[in-house]
Amino acid sequence: MNKLKLLKSKIFWLSVFLIGSLIFFINYGSPWSLYKYNKAFENYLEDTHQQDFEIDSMSYDLMHGTYSAEAFEVNHPAMLFYHGANRP
Repeated sequence: MNKLKLLKSKIFWLSVFLIGSLIFFINYGSPWSLYKYNKAFENYLEDTHQQDFEIDSMSYDLMHGTYSAEAFEVNHPAMLFYHGANRP
């Protein structure tokens, strides 16, 4: 009986982990791609504008497989930059 409870507990936590991973993937893509594109967007903005930028938020479009980001210049945090496809 105790083994059955342990098995049910493991199945429950595995299900929670898999559902959480699926939700993360749908919203942000894979963690390594999120990190990769975060740095790529930041480098692109810094190279293009010759200023220091910080990424405020990133999003992933599962349907099109694209990332978009909002960033701001470190010296002017009120000025937001959007990098990606057309905003919804």
